Order: sequence, then structure tokens, then C-alpha cells
Amino acid sequence: MTSVPSNAIATGQPNVSTSATPIAPARPDRKRLTIINGGTADVFIGGPNVTAANGALLAGTKGQSIVLETAAAVYGIVGADTAAVSFIEEFA
Repeated sequence: MTSVPSNAIATGQPNVSTSATPIAPARPDRKRLTIINGGTADVFIGGPNVTAANGALLAGTKGQSIVLETAAAVYGIVGADTAAVSFIEEFA
């Protein structure tokens, strides 16, 4: 991964539920998005149609993270209850 300087960051802490939940909105100038699991529930990451069957697994380990290089909106879903995640995004 090539290091690209970022001019700004944004953070958030959404609660992900059992339906596709927005984690971070689309941002055309985003360079990198890091999503961090705040608890012990598995969270599945993907687009607006994410499910537990097609999403990328963010394991249910507190502090587990996934880094994405995308400008697209990112969603999450859990199998039961809710799960807290944090994100930090770097953008121009």
C-alpha cells in the first residue's frame, strides 16, 4: 500500500443492526476508511445490500479492524442485536 498524504480526517461511532446499516457515507475524495469493532459481535461489511452471507467479516473481537480504500458508502450488518463500531476516514 502506497502512503498518500491526507488533508483531513473524520470519525464516527454508529451502531450496526440486523438490517444493512450505514457506517460511512460515500465520499469522492476518501483515501482510506478504517472500521474498528467495538465489541464481540461479528459485523459483516459491504454495500447497501450487505448480508451475513455476502459481507466481509469484521470478527467479533474488540479492537479488530478492517481497512478499505474506497470512496463508496459502506454498510454493516450483524446477526443479532446491535454492535458498536468506530470508523476513521482519511480524505483530501
